[in-house]
Amino acid sequence: LMSRLLLTAAVLAVLVYTMVLGVRWLSPRIEQDIAGRVTTGLAEQGLLWADVAVEGRDVVLSGQAPDAEAKGRAMSVATRVFGVSKVQDNILVFGEVSGTDVVSGTAEVKMEAPVKAVKPAKDYALNITKDGDKVVLDGAVPDEASKDVLVRLASTHYGAENVNAEALEIVEGAPAGWRSAVGAVLMHISNMEQAKAIISNTEVMVSGSVLDKQYSDKMELDVTQVLPKEYKVAFAVEVVTPTVVDVEPAAGAEVSETVAVACESKVDLKAQTLRFGFDKADLTADHKGKVAEVSKKMKACEGEKLVVAGYTDVTGSPLYNKWLSEQRADATLRGLMRDGVAKDRLKSVGYGDQYPVASNATRDGRAQNRRVEFHAGADLPHATVEVKKEAPKAAAPAAKAVTKKAEAAAVATKADVKTDVKADAKAAKVSATSMVSETAPTVSETTTKPWWARKTVSETAVEVK
Repeated sequence: LMSRLLLTAAVLAVLVYTMVLGVRWLSPRIEQDIAGRVTTGLAEQGLLWADVAVEGRDVVLSGQAPDAEAKGRAMSVATRVFGVSKVQDNILVFGEVSGTDVVSGTAEVKMEAPVKAVKPAKDYALNITKDGDKVVLDGAVPDEASKDVLVRLASTHYGAENVNAEALEIVEGAPAGWRSAVGAVLMHISNMEQAKAIISNTEVMVSGSVLDKQYSDKMELDVTQVLPKEYKVAFAVEVVTPTVVDVEPAAGAEVSETVAVACESKVDLKAQTLRFGFDKADLTADHKGKVAEVSKKMKACEGEKLVVAGYTDVTGSPLYNKWLSEQRADATLRGLMRDGVAKDRLKSVGYGDQYPVASNATRDGRAQNRRVEFHAGADLPHATVEVKKEAPKAAAPAAKAVTKKAEAAAVATKADVKTDVKADAKAAKVSATSMVSETAPTVSETTTKPWWARKTVSETAVEVK
């Protein structure tokens, strides 16, 4: 018994030790993830003047806000980030009371010591170059904290392996609002295929190319809205259409036969489903390989359309999940366009945490639900189809009446032969024609009376005349 107790205690000790190591290993990763997402949220709103520190799941915001409204927006952004437990406010607004000292029962207001002014440099510039997924930062940053913030922002948004910030140099003399301006540009050029952004003093110049005009329009609007008011911005963005490679027919073969054969060897779209990491929407190398396979199929079947549908697990709010699923679908759609698939053949949609393919109660199930699916055709998946009842056919009664009329005409003709009325062939023909145009009687009436016996004398005289 004692040996069993000792063995149980040893196993429990190992489990506890393993859990402690796991927590220590995960904590820095969790803090890094939260810091990256808070920084991204601040950059989207042009609030990168705020410094972000994370302890566990608690966020500490510091720095000097340009005004009280900007401070409130920064606190709101950090509070809404998923995974944040609480936000500590260490932000100062110029001229704000930082605390009180009590001297002899009288509250003495203590103002924050003024920050030492740094004379702006004559030429203060930073360049951002983006080519596909790769981003290079080159130029001046005012301090180590600003460098860390920009590198963290770029790594979170584009992937740490795609960011090169080795050429950044610490140089004093940055103009006011400079870090927020750089962050706004860095965030919102993500949909550009190639980009060159120059932030020089308070001037911003962005050039490059996009796959669709809607991307350039949105980028220009977003950058203009969040730039500090002292900054001026100019854009020179070109819309480029990827070259669509046509399927060349084999020698001596008809084009239609070649396309038919190519379409028969379709890629299994279910096998090309993309799985995403937690809170991720960027395409990995594995994703790009599957997207390339789908692109080959689309090029082989020129008339076919495709719907790209994004999904999430249930972690997070429904509104955020809907947005994240749309980002995943849009990123995949852009990948197809880069491979030469025309945009008018593609459609993207995000369903959030709806339509799971596995249980969200397990980690593996949630991983399966974070996905993008490809659906052939132009119709959206999960669309509700209304089945309408067909209206009763109005032709049936008419057909029945015609049948009865024909039967009545046949019976009446036989009865007419048996009558003693003598008329010439022309009169008989007129009689038969008039009879067919009338409303037919029932079969029983026709068999008991000849047609002329059911009419008045004047009517009969006219018809047999």
